[in-house]
Amino acid sequence: MMILLLAVFAVIALSEVPTLIREKRWRELIAFSALYGLALFYASSLTLGAPPPSPIRLIMYFIKDVLHIGYTG
Repeated sequence: MMILLLAVFAVIALSEVPTLIREKRWRELIAFSALYGLALFYASSLTLGAPPPSPIRLIMYFIKDVLHIGYTG
């Protein structure tokens, strides 16, 4: 199953990346690569049976530790 997942991701990347490079769309290439990497990580972790990472933890970290906003309820 993992080989199929990697094959699908490779086909998509091989169809998109050369066009972005040829047209010199560097910002879009960076954004595509970042989101594509996150999607590949998430899909491969689900394929391997790991529990899906929670986006709430990232949001809580950002609010508490980066923005220094606390809840005093």
